Amino acid sequence: MTAAVRPALPQLHLLILLPVIWALHFAFIKKIGADTDALAALTALLAALCALYFGVLTLKRQLFVFTRSRLIFFLVAGVLAYVVPLGVEMLAAPKIDATVLTMIVSLTPVFTVAVAMGLRLIRPAMRLILSVVVGTTGILLLLLESNTSVESPTIWIIIACLVPMAYAVDALYVEHFWPPGLNALQVAFGESFVSLLILLTLTLLTGVSGAAIGGWFLQTDFLILCVVTAIEVVLFFYLVSTVGAVTVNVASFLVLPAGFFWGWLIFDEVITAAGFGCVICAVTALHLAKRNAEE
Repeated sequence: MTAAVRPALPQLHLLILLPVIWALHFAFIKKIGADTDALAALTALLAALCALYFGVLTLKRQLFVFTRSRLIFFLVAGVLAYVVPLGVEMLAAPKIDATVLTMIVSLTPVFTVAVAMGLRLIRPAMRLILSVVVGTTGILLLLLESNTSVESPTIWIIIACLVPMAYAVDALYVEHFWPPGLNALQVAFGESFVSLLILLTLTLLTGVSGAAIGGWFLQTDFLILCVVTAIEVVLFFYLVSTVGAVTVNVASFLVLPAGFFWGWLIFDEVITAAGFGCVICAVTALHLAKRNAEE
């Protein structure tokens, strides 16, 4: 069952704001250097999200009951949004080039449109297909400019494709099985809470200590990451419930060019001609997807 009847398509600024916040999220992930302690960092992040959402829901008197159907929904969504992508990235990252992995994850809109059309959740539309082609062209411009080696094994590239596939299926699943009576903030809390329980189980099985998890809360950059991520997740669920998973994920083409801005601002990175071309392609792709959603 989908969310309640959708209102008119929100203004373009919300679809642009989401990938900008996404990119800021990735910038702070890089800034905190969590690659050597990923499980503890993600567990701490989800704990912070749960605390923030719980506090807001308490103030707004919007706490809800975790029924059996809601728990199943949050469990499936949490596995698709956190457990599968994290596990695959941990396995694949040491085996393939970072540039290749980034490009693969950036193809989430392609997987979303393919899955949605394959399951007949949306009708084939030339504007939508063209938006995917244009957005992918922007990603390829960056790949051609990068110094990518040819040593990435094909099998690990195929395995890495499970990441965008999981993100695509997650967005479509959330859209079409949205729990009746819950708003975006409540869904964000439910998914984060159940995902936190899954990760706490994993930390126990892998021997991650509570001190390793708690230590992250002593870092200012991590606390900023928690706030940024909390806003990002709620905005994602709000847009999925109003404009649909396909349009939202096409907007994620803007994550790469938005990343250039934050890279320039935070890490003093240089924006290249290929990066500028990627910006144009991403904006064009979003415009085409928005036009398609309005029809």
